[in-house]
Amino acid sequence: MTFTIGSSDVAQSWEADETDLANGPQALRQLRLVPETTQHIQTRVGLAIRRRRRLVDMTLRQLADACGVSFQQIHKYEAAECSVSAVQLWKIACALGVPITYFFEGVQTSDRI
Repeated sequence: MTFTIGSSDVAQSWEADETDLANGPQALRQLRLVPETTQHIQTRVGLAIRRRRRLVDMTLRQLADACGVSFQQIHKYEAAECSVSAVQLWKIACALGVPITYFFEGVQTSDRI
């Protein structure tokens, strides 16, 4: 199974085969995303947050208040300076009126058997 994230020119991949999957979570924990992939995802999520926030005409402070964080923290998410937790991303999605999957549009995962 190969997972690819990003467009073909910036794609990063990691592989897992049936033995990795059969050995359970321990084997999968050994598969690590490279820092470039992590940064790429953070950047894509941050841009999606900023794009949606501006589309609904919401300020940093309004979004921050809705999510219970500072406006500086929202800015850091948008600028990909730090990772967004799953719970925080869920709060942001609710505040912006989109499903959580909205932030991952264009990030591709491909399976190969």
